[in-house]
Amino acid sequence: MDKFQRINSIKKHYAFNRDTDFAKFLGISPQVLYNWKARNTFDTELVYEKCYDINPEWLLTGKGNMLKIGSNANRGIDKSTFIDNAAHIFDGFSIGDFKFMEYENERFLIPTFKESDTLVQVKGDAMYPKYNNGDIVACKKLTVDGLFFQWDKVYVLDTSQGSLIKRIKKGKDSEHILLVSENDNFEAFELNISNIFGVSLVVGVIRLV
Repeated sequence: MDKFQRINSIKKHYAFNRDTDFAKFLGISPQVLYNWKARNTFDTELVYEKCYDINPEWLLTGKGNMLKIGSNANRGIDKSTFIDNAAHIFDGFSIGDFKFMEYENERFLIPTFKESDTLVQVKGDAMYPKYNNGDIVACKKLTVDGLFFQWDKVYVLDTSQGSLIKRIKKGKDSEHILLVSENDNFEAFELNISNIFGVSLVVGVIRLV
C-alpha cells in the first residue's frame, strides 16, 4: 500500500468525507493535504501524533494492521472540537514535530553551542517534558556513512517518511533502531537504518519564556 492509499485509509477510518475537514483535524491546510496526495507522501510524525490509534509500523511501511491492537475499528471524531490550526511553515517546508531553521549559529553568537551547526524549533508535545513546544534545539550534523549512534541520546533524523526528533535506543537487530518519545502517550517504534538519509545530534536547547 503506497502513501496515497494510506492517507486515504486514515481519512476513511476517522469518517471524514471532505479533505478540508480531515486537514483541519491534522492541523494542516487543505493545500498541504493536496500536496501530500499529489506527491504520494505525508508527514509521518504529524500523522502519528494526531492519529494515536494508528499502528506506527503500518504508517511507515504500509504492512500489517492499520490499527494498534485494542483500538476501535472506527472511533470517529467529534467534529465540533475542531480548531483552525494551520501548519507552521518555514520557507515553505513543514515537518512533523519541528521545523528546520536555516541559520548559522555564528550569527547568533551562542558560545555554549559552538559545536552545533543547525537550529531546530520543536513543534508539538511528543518530546515533552524534555522539550516543550516552541523550544529551539541546537544540533550537530553527522555523516550517515558509518554512522554510530550513542544509545539514549536525542537525534534529529531525516527519513523516507519525514523528519523526526526522537531519543534513540537499540533496536531488535543491527539494521534497526528504536525511536522513543519523551511523552508516554506516544508509543515507541522501530525504524530500519536504511531509511535514514540525514542525522543530527541534539546538543542543547534554548527555552523561550
